[in-house]
Amino acid sequence: MALGLVLVVLGVTFLLEALDIIDAGPAELWPVIPIVLGVYIIYERARRWRR
Repeated sequence: MALGLVLVVLGVTFLLEALDIIDAGPAELWPVIPIVLGVYIIYERARRWRR
């Protein structure tokens, strides 16, 4: 699941760059990956804790 989320984020980033919506490459946007993973981990643990 987490790998899928990372791939989606990377794909959206590359698409936005290709469409000239953003002007940043992967070197500037790599911090998004650990942020998204961290949010996902927190979300999953909170969801399991509620059960």
